Amino acid sequence: MERYLSQNAWHYTCFPVNTIQTNPLQGLYVMYYSEPLHHFRYIIGLDSTLNQSMLGYGIWSDGSNSTVNFSGSLNSGNYSITIARTYQTSISDYDGWNLVGNPYPSALDLSAVTSGWTNVEATAYFWNGSVYLAYPASGGYGTHSQYAPAMQGFFVHCNDASATPSTPGSGTVTVNNAARLHNSTGFLKSTTAITNGTIITASGYANNYTDKISVHFNPDATSGYDPGYDAYKLRGLNEAPQLYTRIGNTNVTCNSLPFDKKNMVIPMGFSCGLSGMYTLIADSLGTFKNAISISLEDLKLNTTQDLRTNPVYNFTYDIADDSNRFVLHFDNPSFGVEKIKIDNRVQIYSFGSSVYIKSTNGTVLAGDVFISDMIGRELYQGHLVSNTLNRITPVIDEGYYVVKVVTNDGVYTGKIYLEN
Repeated sequence: MERYLSQNAWHYTCFPVNTIQTNPLQGLYVMYYSEPLHHFRYIIGLDSTLNQSMLGYGIWSDGSNSTVNFSGSLNSGNYSITIARTYQTSISDYDGWNLVGNPYPSALDLSAVTSGWTNVEATAYFWNGSVYLAYPASGGYGTHSQYAPAMQGFFVHCNDASATPSTPGSGTVTVNNAARLHNSTGFLKSTTAITNGTIITASGYANNYTDKISVHFNPDATSGYDPGYDAYKLRGLNEAPQLYTRIGNTNVTCNSLPFDKKNMVIPMGFSCGLSGMYTLIADSLGTFKNAISISLEDLKLNTTQDLRTNPVYNFTYDIADDSNRFVLHFDNPSFGVEKIKIDNRVQIYSFGSSVYIKSTNGTVLAGDVFISDMIGRELYQGHLVSNTLNRITPVIDEGYYVVKVVTNDGVYTGKIYLEN
């Protein structure tokens, strides 16, 4: 078997034979991830024997393209690898990240094997040379397909709840012949039909690096972090764009959640080690019902763009910018109502410490805003700016409030909850 390696890039690889010597790897940098030590370690010996099936390795070819030849009996049958979850005093948390891989000389359908994994999140993280793409197998909408190419290495996360600071936890990743398939394509497209899901891609003009996130409304998911539905954000190269959404204080690449209220607000972050011009592109918006409006709010510029009308957003980024710069809005005016004509032209809702006032018919809002507590004391008065979506952040305590919006065509009220 041969594995082609382009120069000056890390390739996550899993060897397709049971045992190999390091001699064929001379002239290359080879490393593996040590979960107990929380970092990569290089393999140094020229005559070392590498015989742990399913262990992933990072290989780097310095200065020229290379082809590595693997000789021996090709892997076939059932394979498993034990992974660890070790407490790290340096991060005051558990690690649990393990680099494993597809041990076969053929592609592997991960959706057919993850149900047999124990104490392991059913998600695989693939390095594409600049960022990590994720496939959450339990029902999430991934930025990578369910297929691991032949000899492809990928990260998994051990979540053994029995781990303690003194006793590491463990898990098992298993694969079998039934999940194998033969295809010459390196990365195959998913065969799963998705509804109510979008992929957002971030790219810049300084290089060809991109990053992707997914947002998927799934009734089987919760609003919290669900292993196998959601996927953590693993940072890539410093000069590559880094895109994520947030579940509480957790940054994620894949976000699956239920559409459980009329106005869904999802905070989205962006960062990069290079200042410059960047672009966000939202794909697959046609998988949502026509009644659902989808918009992107830029907190830095205090602007909102309708992604249905224009799914491409260009912006200037400075490395000093707050990374939690964007907010995604998914609004369904008919949520929870069937066969009833909706005539409410203004929606009032909240997220965090902000109040949102949105025009449902696309007209620019103009008027006044009043916020009162539950016993009628007026605590805030302000004006709407000329926009279809207004965000107001009053400096008031956490709690329930009544918002009244007075426009030329009517008076609208709503009850909201504000957080500090």
